[in-house]
Amino acid sequence: MAVQGAVCVFGDPGRGKTAAVRMALSEVPAGWKVTWVPVPVRPSVAGMRRAVFDALALPGRFPHTSALADAVVAGALGEARVLVVDEAQRLPVPCLEYLQSRWDHPGTRITLVLCCAVLCCAGQAASGHCPGCRNWRRGLARGRKSRVWPERKWRP
Repeated sequence: MAVQGAVCVFGDPGRGKTAAVRMALSEVPAGWKVTWVPVPVRPSVAGMRRAVFDALALPGRFPHTSALADAVVAGALGEARVLVVDEAQRLPVPCLEYLQSRWDHPGTRITLVLCCAVLCCAGQAASGHCPGCRNWRRGLARGRKSRVWPERKWRP
């Protein structure tokens, strides 16, 4: 958590990815918060922005402009936090780019965890057909917090 990285946990549907992440996050260091962000039914950047705002349980009403919403979310993400997005394979590239912009924003202290079904996302990434994973990895390689992460598979 101290490195504030990004992780993609992937595997076949029903193999325990979410359960494994929940178990791992039950032991986060003191001072870290865990926030689960639900993927909207029809994912869009506006919907993802709202989902992150709601998941953070921020006070007040959702701001009327995207700039204000992003500023409020960025302020909340200044605290040490793990942001988990389950079913991330459903997110289109612009939503992944929005999450990356929150992760890469100066002053944020988050570790981003994406849980993906291998059949929809990560399995295609190996062959280069999944635009979400491909763009996400390219963006991480250019980002200010980029790290080379070994890919590991967890099997129950």
